[in-house]
Amino acid sequence: MVIAAANSKSNSGWKNNAGRNDRGSKPQQPKGKASWAELGGDYLHFTLYKENKDTMEVISYLAKILKLRPQLFQFAGTKDRRGITVQRASVYRTLAKRLADVGRTLRNAAIGNFEYHPQGLQLGDLTGNEFVITLRDCHLEGLGELDVDAKIEPASTVVGTAIKNFSEHGFINYYGLQRFGSFSTGTHTIGRSMLQGDFKAACEAILRFNPFVLAAAQQDPGQEDSNVSRDDMARALALHAFATT
Repeated sequence: MVIAAANSKSNSGWKNNAGRNDRGSKPQQPKGKASWAELGGDYLHFTLYKENKDTMEVISYLAKILKLRPQLFQFAGTKDRRGITVQRASVYRTLAKRLADVGRTLRNAAIGNFEYHPQGLQLGDLTGNEFVITLRDCHLEGLGELDVDAKIEPASTVVGTAIKNFSEHGFINYYGLQRFGSFSTGTHTIGRSMLQGDFKAACEAILRFNPFVLAAAQQDPGQEDSNVSRDDMARALALHAFATT
């Protein structure tokens, strides 16, 4: 699934304290004669592309390398870990070249399209999301012997009918990763327990972790496997410690 960043709404008039200079965070000053106003504004907007990472994981990494507070970064909304996503973000008083240099060290993520603006982004500061959804391992009756090109039309008919039905009649609002669930627990398990009133089982499911992730974390806590994020490894270690102490 690919999510393209929609144009952000104008946020003129918004007041924020993202540029407050607390101890340990020193926003840069532009070198040479150009001031921030001459560059275009105090906020550097950029496009963030990522795979198998949530928004804050990438933002936290950029902030750590740049030695900035994560609060100096702003974005219109958090994009899910599961998928390939693109969104706009902003950072207070940071030079584009320096951010671009740090961006080259990202894994499974990239940044670009730098622009200076007078205002930063705020949560909800977007006109919408665009989704490209990929359906994999689809099996439709009667299409087994056809080649790929011949399957496209009947498959499009089936999908089109489904889209028409839920656009006219709505659909069940399933429990999703943004609300419940984790790397190793299917959200349907948690949602079913909650609907049944078995909150103990729901909590146990939320606290469950994948032994493979724990093994990867215990082997080398400082290493980031391409298929296992640092957040998942840290979560597995913490839950294992909670369960065994």
